[in-house]
Amino acid sequence: MIEYSREMLTSNCDLDFISIIVNRVLSHNVLTNMALKNFKNSKKTVFDITTDEHCRSIRHERLYHNQNELTWKFALETIVKELKKIFIDANIYYENKEIFDIHDNITIHRLIMIEL
Repeated sequence: MIEYSREMLTSNCDLDFISIIVNRVLSHNVLTNMALKNFKNSKKTVFDITTDEHCRSIRHERLYHNQNELTWKFALETIVKELKKIFIDANIYYENKEIFDIHDNITIHRLIMIEL
């Protein structure tokens, strides 16, 4: 369930997109199951929303790349908040990584980090 703050409601964010991305990442426990499998071998799980196959249908839509940073911030904060309810004493945070290719094009990767 997404909690809408006053800041979120009064901003120029795409609330539908926030709902779609949060539900896609958290639905079917894809991220939770991935983290639980990874914790057997590693203390850290990195989930890249921009490359994950579960989020592929969102990636192909034009809206995915046209969202402003504030919309992404709210979506990622909501995902982290929900994950903290599942992994209660883990260090969970999000990070945006900018990757430059050889032509100086920038790709922004939206990462969710879960550390034990």
